[in-house]
Amino acid sequence: DSLARGARATAPEIYITCRDPTPIERSMPMDTVRTILDRLGATPVAGMAPNERHVLRVAGHEDLAIEKTAPARLSVGHRPAEGGMRRNPEVVFRTENDAWIPIEFTDRPAIHRYDATGVDVAPRLSQWDRRLRRRGFVASATSDRGH
Repeated sequence: DSLARGARATAPEIYITCRDPTPIERSMPMDTVRTILDRLGATPVAGMAPNERHVLRVAGHEDLAIEKTAPARLSVGHRPAEGGMRRNPEVVFRTENDAWIPIEFTDRPAIHRYDATGVDVAPRLSQWDRRLRRRGFVASATSDRGH
């Protein structure tokens, strides 16, 4: 028995891959959502109140909900027009100054990714960002809207 002879028991090794979040943030800035927040007078994100939510409606599309869910967290997602809570797709950003680092991404029914250092979903967010602009969500954002 090796433990009896002074050998130490070792725990199994666990490897966690951490990525530098800066390249992820730069590759998918969600400019459309930033533009929407600017038009609503809700920037910088750090100045938003806890649980401050902006819901935008564009005929023929699910509502877009943008919500500050925690001091350094911003959730962006679609939800059913009838007011359901389930958002699809949804991304949660960790906000640091002007950087938005995606830490959670859900696209139901099959995709859910979470990593506190950042998830690499650049192609999906870039496509979604362009689609939001094309569908008229920027045009629907005006500063005289309620939250």
